[in-house]
Amino acid sequence: MNLKTLDVSHNFIVDIQDCEQVIELPSLTNFDLRENQIDTHNEIVPFFTRMQQVTCLYLAGNPCIRLISNYRRQLTVKMPNLYYLDEKPIFEDDRLCAEAFIKGGREEEVRVKNELELKKREEMRIDK
Repeated sequence: MNLKTLDVSHNFIVDIQDCEQVIELPSLTNFDLRENQIDTHNEIVPFFTRMQQVTCLYLAGNPCIRLISNYRRQLTVKMPNLYYLDEKPIFEDDRLCAEAFIKGGREEEVRVKNELELKKREEMRIDK
């Protein structure tokens, strides 16, 4: 099946496993699950880790979001092809910072952010 976009928002889905068949859609790149009742927070990251082709994902408005520690960072790291999550793009710098946080915590994330900022300043100086 060549389905690229699936919108099942506002459908009162409670368990992410109710969407198990979606994993069988190899062409799916845009998946909208906004405003459901998904509360199976321990299953979210493993579920979407199996969907590496997804580039745009909407989960906002589900109770599980607030229960997943470092939700955005985790999905950013576990889904390297994800470039849009819940109304917000994921840039390469975001990905590098999320990876740093997962590996070394807040201190490592701050170190990487500072390095990236310094690099940008140097590039701006060279371009002038």
